[in-house]
Amino acid sequence: MGEVSKTCILINNMGGGGAERQVSYLSHLKNIDKIISLEPVVHYPVANNKLQILYPKKARTIFNKAYQLMMAPSRLKKLGVNKNTNLMCFLQLSYIIGYCCKLLLGSKYTICIRTNPLAFYKNVTSLKIPMFLYKHMLRSADCIIANSATTALQLQQSFGLQNVHTIANGYAITRIKKLSAASDERFDALFNEYKVLVHTGRLEYDKGQWHLLRIFAEVIKKEPDARLIILGNGSYIPRLLSLCELLNLKAQQIDEQTNSVDETCHVYFCGFQKNPYSFYPKSKMFLFPSIYEGLPNAPIEALICGLPCFLSDCISGPKEILFPDAINTPTVTKAMVSKYGILLPPFDGKEIFDRSELIPNEVIWKDQIIASLSNENQLLEMRNNTSDICIKYDASHVMEKWREFC
Repeated sequence: MGEVSKTCILINNMGGGGAERQVSYLSHLKNIDKIISLEPVVHYPVANNKLQILYPKKARTIFNKAYQLMMAPSRLKKLGVNKNTNLMCFLQLSYIIGYCCKLLLGSKYTICIRTNPLAFYKNVTSLKIPMFLYKHMLRSADCIIANSATTALQLQQSFGLQNVHTIANGYAITRIKKLSAASDERFDALFNEYKVLVHTGRLEYDKGQWHLLRIFAEVIKKEPDARLIILGNGSYIPRLLSLCELLNLKAQQIDEQTNSVDETCHVYFCGFQKNPYSFYPKSKMFLFPSIYEGLPNAPIEALICGLPCFLSDCISGPKEILFPDAINTPTVTKAMVSKYGILLPPFDGKEIFDRSELIPNEVIWKDQIIASLSNENQLLEMRNNTSDICIKYDASHVMEKWREFC
């Protein structure tokens, strides 16, 4: 990639997502000179005063975003970005700005991919970079870093790219385990008296939470003591709450001001949690019905905390987590049991916000969840096996790979 005198990370914001969390970890590397956030949204800490905010206000309209896009290279130049800078870009808007900086400032340009682009373009119909431009940017990049071996392989095969590398997500294992020992006493009775299932993720299309609610509405008919906790914020919450009402699932929204948990409810929407790890050790299983992924943080963190994971075999990531030696195998059509979780058939991306009969793959999920809730020995054995995951994803090992790259 050539000699560089400094390395900067460019990201849309430091809000509550997986890419942002990884950038927070990366900020501790001495090789990283600056973390540049386009917007003043900061939920994760940035080490050593490295954070630079490019714009003082969050863009509210497409015109604001277009203005920010046009002005970004000149603002980045004032921050010292030049031909001796390697600009590592996370998320799509930053990809565009990084590409412009390569053209206008001559800087090196690294695309850090967190979501499988083939699945993203297949399923997402909202505003995004046109595919032809995205391909051009990928081919123009000095380097591409994917967090998933599956994504890296597909980029090489589909686009003929040769400069693709894989660096998995890294996690502060000791810190996560320490935080998992904390307790929110409002939930103590719920965990003591019920079989709690948990899901963590942005409440958006790609996480497929409508399937989770439809499946759970059938699970509680067989397991009336089951309860579902959903951690995360997003634009889909009104639709998910309406679906709960349609499915006769009593739901409660819980935030920091909520004094008590209503145990007569079936589903609890708990919003963004600074410490989601405290929910994992006391839960029975982690459910993740995503439509597509890159390498998802939430299930790995749940496994670090000793919680068995039931994951959709979507593109990409879940199979890589549960069956790391089988990433080239066909998509599963039935439940596959791994040493610390279960891989389940994925969904086709079609939204179903009604009380119609479960589709075939939802039935497979429902049957497996019910069977596992009745099999405490299986869940306990999976818990005992999760220690293996900590070795693979320890931040110290992963950060060493980033250090070598930088």
